[in-house]
Amino acid sequence: MNASRAVTLLLVLVLAACSGSNGSNGSNGAPGTPGLDTGSIAGTVKDSTGAAVAGVSISTTPTTTTVQTDAAGAFTLASIPIGAYTVTASRTGYLNAQLSAVGVAAGTTDQVAFTLTT
Repeated sequence: MNASRAVTLLLVLVLAACSGSNGSNGSNGAPGTPGLDTGSIAGTVKDSTGAAVAGVSISTTPTTTTVQTDAAGAFTLASIPIGAYTVTASRTGYLNAQLSAVGVAAGTTDQVAFTLTT
């Protein structure tokens, strides 16, 4: 094999290796329906004895929205843009609690649980 043919063959092999292939397209939604770009974070807050804690402020960093826990210590942060968040639970009389890297994916609800201590 001469040198120019070897170089040509090498270039063909390199181009073939670098070209890759296209993946398949995902499924289409219903016409007129916007794509999903938000999800939710839901969970509960209890104290160190396991009792539900009402009136706890739940917030995210980066900031999205803040909600309060209900009488059962439950909460839902709805319509949160997809991404990763630090979620903070705070209430007077308790130490703040944080969960880092809570992921929000489109159309899903990530479940979390906090235990507050005094």
